[in-house]
Amino acid sequence: MKFPRIPIASYVPLAFLASAAQAAAQVEPGSLIVNSPPTGNDVAIHRADGTLLAQSDGDLHATRSGVAVTHDLGWCTFDLRIFTSTGLDGWYMLRYDRIGNFLGEVYRPELTQVSQQGVELSRDGLILVADSAGGKVFRYRSDGSLLDSVDVFALGGGCDALCATDDGGFWTFNDGFEGGTTAFGMKFDRQLAFEDALDFSGDLQNVACASDGTFWTTPLFGDELVHYSAVGTVLQSFPFNLGTTGGGLFLIRPTGILANDDGSLWIAFGLSLTVVKIDTAGNELARFDSSMDVGAIDLQRVRDIQAVGIPTCSGVPNSTGAAGQLQVIGSAVLGDDAVTLRADSLPRFSFGFFLVAPQSDLVMNPGGSQGNLCLGGSIGRFIGPGQVQNTGTTGTLEIPVDLTALPTPFGPVAVGEGDTWHFQAWHRDLVGGVGTSNFTGAVDVLFY
Repeated sequence: MKFPRIPIASYVPLAFLASAAQAAAQVEPGSLIVNSPPTGNDVAIHRADGTLLAQSDGDLHATRSGVAVTHDLGWCTFDLRIFTSTGLDGWYMLRYDRIGNFLGEVYRPELTQVSQQGVELSRDGLILVADSAGGKVFRYRSDGSLLDSVDVFALGGGCDALCATDDGGFWTFNDGFEGGTTAFGMKFDRQLAFEDALDFSGDLQNVACASDGTFWTTPLFGDELVHYSAVGTVLQSFPFNLGTTGGGLFLIRPTGILANDDGSLWIAFGLSLTVVKIDTAGNELARFDSSMDVGAIDLQRVRDIQAVGIPTCSGVPNSTGAAGQLQVIGSAVLGDDAVTLRADSLPRFSFGFFLVAPQSDLVMNPGGSQGNLCLGGSIGRFIGPGQVQNTGTTGTLEIPVDLTALPTPFGPVAVGEGDTWHFQAWHRDLVGGVGTSNFTGAVDVLFY
């Protein structure tokens, strides 16, 4: 199907202030994407220390409600995907490269109203979009094509805010503003199956999922930051604002929030065009001015997702004293056919090979091994020519994977769209002069 296109001339490309060479050299994992409210239509990229790398200096002639930062084959480069409405023309996904060059757009006829806090990138590299009017969460591939969706309204939930979780799933929330209701959240796994639901005591504007499974919220009105456990228990709460403006009439309250992997938070204050980093006790760690035309309302982070998939099992320490690590490097997009398996932190000069299975499991010390087998079902072994390797001086194993021919006990099979496959590595070891074996941790990958 060929999607209708908006004439490119109707858009003003992001005229970034930084030069192409500077932007390419400086944009790095940990950088922040600051997105203005729909009336502002600006996007700025800051380094983690607040240094401005690039910023749009013109209007996109449309209403924007969210930005996703997607990666090219997972290799530490990224594109911006901006969901924007042109009014009666509907909703489009605009694509820009890291320097601000306009690359194209895709019309998305199924969208009716993209939530201002409703665009996220999943751990599987999919773009999640919450439609607050239609009551659905859609998942898109990086090229803008639709993969699937879940009807949140049908299950009694809402789509006013969205945050992705480290297990590949996501939370979606109603904001608790309409009709005096309280906020309500629903958790879905990476297969779009309903997992959990939470009630809140008030309303919310922003939600940020933390890497430990907890999440932070800010209210529609007021300045309180609230930290919830994974089951909805309030862990802590405290007010955090930047004082008042306009002769004391307006409270400078949080309008955007982002949880960092180290437990700290980035907080955006739209009224003062300021972004502040704090610890979990509310102590200020850093701040910078956003210089947007209108206050920042949404924050995204540039992540290094060279490795795709979700770790599902940790390895047992081997003779090096460390547990073997497994990475699935490349892209979960089937059409890219670009997946490499890499195992490291292994004993030097040891032989090993990779395993694959359609299911996960936990078998402790199989066959007298020091480690645990985390795969289940029909387990295949990568033992073809060149696939059984020696770790050499680096303690690593690495092979490319042909997604059209994964090994199984019954012969090679092709990966299908929507399939989840689980990977692990086995290797020989020598502990106390006695020969044994061990396993790395395991990773599962959802292919689309």
